Amino acid sequence: MAEPQDGQRGLQRSPEGTSGEAYPELTCVRSAALGRVLCGMLRIRVASFLSSFPFAQHSLGPYRHPKLHELQKPDAVTSRLYYGGKKFRYIENLEKCIKLEVLNLSYNLIGKIEKMDKLLKLRELNLSYNKIIKIEGIENMCNLQKLNLAGNEIEHIPVWLGKKLKSLRVLNLKGNKIASLQDVSKLKPLQDLTSLVLVENPIVTLPHYFQFTVFHLRSLESLEGQPVTTQDRQDAFERFSLGKMT
Repeated sequence: MAEPQDGQRGLQRSPEGTSGEAYPELTCVRSAALGRVLCGMLRIRVASFLSSFPFAQHSLGPYRHPKLHELQKPDAVTSRLYYGGKKFRYIENLEKCIKLEVLNLSYNLIGKIEKMDKLLKLRELNLSYNKIIKIEGIENMCNLQKLNLAGNEIEHIPVWLGKKLKSLRVLNLKGNKIASLQDVSKLKPLQDLTSLVLVENPIVTLPHYFQFTVFHLRSLESLEGQPVTTQDRQDAFERFSLGKMT
């Protein structure tokens, strides 16, 4: 059997159907042309392989193909992105991710929600533990079901949130600076909202906060991580039903 060439030395075939991460040896590939040949031998579609390969973790050294740098950006077929704890300060390079459904940018240094107006198919957005002071830039996400903004510096819930994010089911605002019951009232139009977390906000120290929230958000099944019981609903109704409010 012929001796393997330098670019192929040590390359082992893994079971079909595995992702590009199963071929770390391909980091030794010296040219894009050879890479296409090897990928063909392994029955991997080049586009699929390159879109899933972790270029941020592997370097091709001085032989990097000029197009490979562009592939570090998410592409149009990406549906899930997890970039937590990367110390990012800005949201960018997502304008082509029109099929993105899940985005996690938690534990970064992001100060503003922006440049996300193309993410119309997004179902889950996690921006927890950043430096965000205002909920904005997601007004058109009509398919959004889960929104996690815990651990930021948000003081108010905008009126439009309850009117535009009609699909929202889970909202986590733990550890922010929300202090008014009026902010809870802004969520009333969300008839599919089943879970709300506001613990570690000033609002939870207000008298009757729990009953007020249960009364106004009738679809809630969980509040502060605890199930909303029939007794909770009855107590809330007795406290805040018309004619008994003080």
